[in-house]
Amino acid sequence: MNFGRGVLLSVFGIDSNTFGQRAHRGENALGFGLAKPAFVNAYGEFDLLALWLTAMIVHLLKIDLKLAAELVRAHWLGLLKGIAIQERLKSGTPYSGGVCFVIASDSKGKIQVGIGPCERVINEIGGADMVPLAIPLDLVLRQVRYAAESAGLTLPKKFTPGPPESAEFKRWLKDVEVYRKVASMKGTTRVSP
Repeated sequence: MNFGRGVLLSVFGIDSNTFGQRAHRGENALGFGLAKPAFVNAYGEFDLLALWLTAMIVHLLKIDLKLAAELVRAHWLGLLKGIAIQERLKSGTPYSGGVCFVIASDSKGKIQVGIGPCERVINEIGGADMVPLAIPLDLVLRQVRYAAESAGLTLPKKFTPGPPESAEFKRWLKDVEVYRKVASMKGTTRVSP
């Protein structure tokens, strides 16, 4: 699914200048680990998810927008796999049984990120002096869908073609890697590894 910048901005309710300044300062996280789109004025549903998750991290953790965007870009692959799993869980699955983007930090500013089953990831990266904050991907998906619908944008029923271990997902991931390569060759965007 592709749509223009105007549609993207209407979903978030921000103006073009603000979005442009954020892009210039590296404060945007787009889909597939990108900071800017591979093609001018071409955005998709994963850009919405990455931007929304970045905004949630800033709002909930009270960290710098640029740092939040870097975290989302750096964990793009885990986010895609997490979305693929979350989309296939039974409706009504409690957050503890769902998939979360978990950020743990300590009083010295050390940050760790984990993506996976909420309870397991909280236990893995929390503890000692690390305080975890879990953002359920189900919540991110629902909020993105609601905002898109409010802006008149119809999103696909599922964002990913199958579960992470499926052949469809693996083929799709190869296409994503080609897209990322094109973006890096154009030199117009930062591509996280």
